[in-house]
Amino acid sequence: MARSDGRSDRGVIDTALTALERLVHRGGLAADGQTGDGAGLLTAVPRDFLAREAVRSGMRDPGAAPLGVAVCFLPRDPDAARTAVHTIEEACLQHGVRLLGWRSVPVDPGALGPVARASRPEVRQGLLVPEGAAETEEFERRLFLARRQVERARVPGLYVVSMSCRVVVYKGLMTADRIADFYPDLRDPLFHSPFAVFHQRYSTNTTPSWERAQPFRVLAHNGEINTLQGNVNGMRAREPMLEVPDWPEAMTHRHLLRDIIDLDGSDSAMLDNVVELLLRAGRHLPHVMAMLVPEVWEHIPDLPDEVRHFYRFHACLTEPWDGPAALVFADGRWVGARLDRNGLRPMRYAVLDDGTVLAGSEVGIFDVDPARIRRLGKLGPGQMIAVDLVNRRFQDAEELRRRLAARRPYGEWLAGRLARLETGGAQVRGTPAGERRAAPVLNGRVSGGTGLWPAAGQAVQGEDLDRAMSAFGYTREELTVVLRPMAEIGKEPNGSMGDDTPHAVMSALPRPLFHYFRQRFAQVTNPAIDHLRERLVFSLTSRIGPRPNLLVEDPEQARMLELTSPFLSEEDLDALVEEAARHGMSAAVLDATFPVAEGPRGLSAAVERLEADAARAVEDGATLLILSDRATGPDRAPVPALLAVGAVHHHLLRLGARARVSLVSDSGEPREVHHMAALVGYGASAICPYLALRAVRAMAGRAGGRAAAGEGAGAGAGAAGGGLTPDKAQRNFIKACEEGLLKVMSKMGVSTFDAYHGAQIFEAVGLSQDLIERCFAGTPSRVGGIGLDDLAADVLAWHEAACGPAGRLLASYGFYKFRKDGEHHAFSPAVVRAIHD
Repeated sequence: MARSDGRSDRGVIDTALTALERLVHRGGLAADGQTGDGAGLLTAVPRDFLAREAVRSGMRDPGAAPLGVAVCFLPRDPDAARTAVHTIEEACLQHGVRLLGWRSVPVDPGALGPVARASRPEVRQGLLVPEGAAETEEFERRLFLARRQVERARVPGLYVVSMSCRVVVYKGLMTADRIADFYPDLRDPLFHSPFAVFHQRYSTNTTPSWERAQPFRVLAHNGEINTLQGNVNGMRAREPMLEVPDWPEAMTHRHLLRDIIDLDGSDSAMLDNVVELLLRAGRHLPHVMAMLVPEVWEHIPDLPDEVRHFYRFHACLTEPWDGPAALVFADGRWVGARLDRNGLRPMRYAVLDDGTVLAGSEVGIFDVDPARIRRLGKLGPGQMIAVDLVNRRFQDAEELRRRLAARRPYGEWLAGRLARLETGGAQVRGTPAGERRAAPVLNGRVSGGTGLWPAAGQAVQGEDLDRAMSAFGYTREELTVVLRPMAEIGKEPNGSMGDDTPHAVMSALPRPLFHYFRQRFAQVTNPAIDHLRERLVFSLTSRIGPRPNLLVEDPEQARMLELTSPFLSEEDLDALVEEAARHGMSAAVLDATFPVAEGPRGLSAAVERLEADAARAVEDGATLLILSDRATGPDRAPVPALLAVGAVHHHLLRLGARARVSLVSDSGEPREVHHMAALVGYGASAICPYLALRAVRAMAGRAGGRAAAGEGAGAGAGAAGGGLTPDKAQRNFIKACEEGLLKVMSKMGVSTFDAYHGAQIFEAVGLSQDLIERCFAGTPSRVGGIGLDDLAADVLAWHEAACGPAGRLLASYGFYKFRKDGEHHAFSPAVVRAIHD
């Protein structure tokens, strides 16, 4: 609720409390039947009320100076509380903030349930004024730095609820109808505000606690952030480059801009951390929300160019925080609400005759005379409304859009800097079926040796191609069941009745690393999206180039490459390297193979070398790293593609260098949709599955040449008739990968490639904790399992099958259909016979 005229009013608080009480059914309850998931209220700092309380508590009258208030949850142990208070006072002193004194906030524990009472903190307010003269925004920045110093001290039991001279937060682990009972302050006639943001929490992903109750310091959120791990990693990657030239205090204390996201918080709290940082850096609140939670803009034909340019520019700065979400926000200057790009949460609003704006997720939470309503509506997908309390103006979605787009000449900034490259096999230059293309030449070096294939320009077909595929673990069954439908009709094959084979870690047969990862999916309050009927909201655009400092706006931030598809043909990979060079981007190829002679230990050494080579390349100025296993040959085995990407991605994250480069996986291993999704999910911005592309081209070439299927080597077995050309087979395969990735993203409620990229929406089953921490940090793994040596044994087994004297090319293990002496199936012929018997 907000008054457009900016006038502070007791009625705002009363109305907000009544509305909050009517949301009590939206929250969860603990087993005691009384402890809620949390509720809270965010309002303007009630200056008159706090000035009176300061005098009552023996403090001096703050007078006309800006008055800040730090609301703190303290440990109830007296010694621990003294330590916490001392930490806060020291931080204030160091950042030009003077503490007038402490006020113990009156509370009534009887308003809480037993669980909440047992964990109840002591609630205190520190009243603050600036040392010397300071404008409001300058004071806000000082308070922000002081609070960040307190947070970095990590004092047990201390949580700063809010610390601002504009807003104050009252919240706790109670139900919505008991918040004013617990905090008598909220009933005081002098407690008034021109706005109020209120929230009743229903916890889905994290355990309810006092700290996780909402609103947070800027926003409250109803929904899920599905891309959270990727967003967190993205911020971690950018932190070493964060600078605010017009904020010298922050530059002096740069460490306070590190670890900005509290990993103990909920997804909403983490988004709040980033919103607050961007706000303090200088952007206004609607700008921040539009930047982090953008609307659908990629495929809207009638979207004004200026608006498109705004979103396209900001897509170069940060990935979306994607997922079903209704967001309400306030910083004392702006108050507003925004929906996610798909509009998957309700948000209705009304504008009254006196300019008061009401918004909420339910009809009926406000008592309003219909005669007073001047405008009634609901937010659509990606829409935002806001009240400018300084200029005393309500702004609807169209006006906010228009004003944001007009802030800078974003179209001019994009021109000549952001290049668009048509990828996804859209322009195939007619390489003959099975012909081997030379590896890209970068920095004077070729990305791999002759490997398993003949010299460049000679055809790769028959046994040569079968041998190459065998070295990467392909099976004849995969060619028939997986690759053939993708090549013929441009869709991944359909399966049914689940997977009745053992988990990879329990299998007696060698399995790709991809099989140790399971995709997570949307559930409970988190809807999936139909990627076929709601295609408008999806985008597979990938951006290549270093990620800039997102705390400022500068034309050079747009200097990147846009790929229309993350899936590259070999021609696309060549074009990418050439286009990157034209735009001043330096590319480096990292060899993702290891000597067979070193045995299983060779894989661990290869991963260490990859990590070191990646770090060295970044220091040398590379902005594009191509992880290539084309050197695979009789003496060298491939590093699993997912291992290579994950190891380099997380190593650079730990070094603070990840935002300076993009990763491209140039690998012969990925060949189905799950493989592609995993590579993207762990950091690959583009994938060139060169061996799978050669396989499908060879399928079509052999079928076309003989007008029959099933002859010759495995690559041609079962291929379609002569109507399928190699170029068409390649396009179909890439199309199937694109459609499959969209399907995977949609199951988790994610709409854009940028949001899915690096989001790690997987669980690992059967990998050791050391391997997870090193290469896939942040991935849930509830059981342990194999390490690098075990993975290497599988890779070497495939290599032996391809290159050994008794090798068996393209063995079929029966992963999809039962095969005698193959993979175990729970529903095997023996089981069927037993059932009938």
